[in-house]
Amino acid sequence: MEIWLQGFTRRFLQDGRFERWIRDHGIRGAVQDAALLHRAMAENGDYDEAVAAGTLRGTAPDRVIEEAALDDARRAADFLRGVHDRSGGRSGLVTLDPPRRIELDPEAAARRAEELVEAAGRPNVLAALPAFEPLLPAIAILVERGVPLNVTHITSLSRYRMVTEAWMSGLERRLGRGLDAGGAGFFATIHLEPIDRQVQPGLDALVGAREKVAEGKDLEGRAAVSTACMAHRAAAGLVREDERFLTLSRAGGVMHTLVWGALPAVAERAEPLLRELASPYVVATVPHEVLGRIEIPKGSGIEEGMDEADRTLRRLEVDGIPMERIARELDREAVGRWTEGYDRLRATAEEMAERLAPRGA
Repeated sequence: MEIWLQGFTRRFLQDGRFERWIRDHGIRGAVQDAALLHRAMAENGDYDEAVAAGTLRGTAPDRVIEEAALDDARRAADFLRGVHDRSGGRSGLVTLDPPRRIELDPEAAARRAEELVEAAGRPNVLAALPAFEPLLPAIAILVERGVPLNVTHITSLSRYRMVTEAWMSGLERRLGRGLDAGGAGFFATIHLEPIDRQVQPGLDALVGAREKVAEGKDLEGRAAVSTACMAHRAAAGLVREDERFLTLSRAGGVMHTLVWGALPAVAERAEPLLRELASPYVVATVPHEVLGRIEIPKGSGIEEGMDEADRTLRRLEVDGIPMERIARELDREAVGRWTEGYDRLRATAEEMAERLAPRGA
């Protein structure tokens, strides 16, 4: 299991912690976190200099935010460049995910993601694209263009299958044009904690029904793990048996990696989850709060839970908690949350720009 850092800020990059985490804790990649950037910008002054410089140039606040995120991604990518080079481009990757409004137009979203990766100007930077249903066509667009991609916010097995379908369609179109597989491969991130949170009200309702008390309690905290296990089984089947994938693979350079994302920032909860989902073929993104406080599992523990995971998802369906409905609910929630978060961050940047503007400006 490879470990990536979930979230980083300028302070981590400047005070030596990011380098130390690479050296001492084996970090092999990193993912930007817009909420963490917002807190850093609003609370501790790490971005005052960048905002002040942007204000002097007359740069709009939303552009200042984007430039700050791009600069952080470049610095992180530079720290990880040695890992990237030694791995032949398979590790040492940074997912660029700046705060922004979510565009549900796939062409517009693909164009924006491609522009951001080009602006980053580093070979080890991935575009982030959330796996919201309206944006699934953007996956094929980006893969066909050779943009290295991390598809995030996958919250159901059926959504994962839609994502891999779009990925293979894009690869077929790209290879059909006589091009190579392109980019640094393809990453698909299952977001764990939101799944269990969204399922819980349905389980509470089961517990409230007297004949379903044991059923509801038995399924608590199992939806996310089960979704991840079955996605892992589906990925293994794809790589080993799917004739379409094997045809693409024979064309050369095709790489597909599952990522466990949105892990708890509490060591006592994160460590058993990682043990249960351990596999040599996956990446786990770990919050900085638990680095050094958990033991990273070696080997594979995920195979032991496959059959139970299948039964769990079937039981949830029978009990009126279909996971694709859960995924759609989480899509709507995430779009609203990101929009609200971006608006707050933009307001913070505007306030900072006003506060830091030269007197008389």
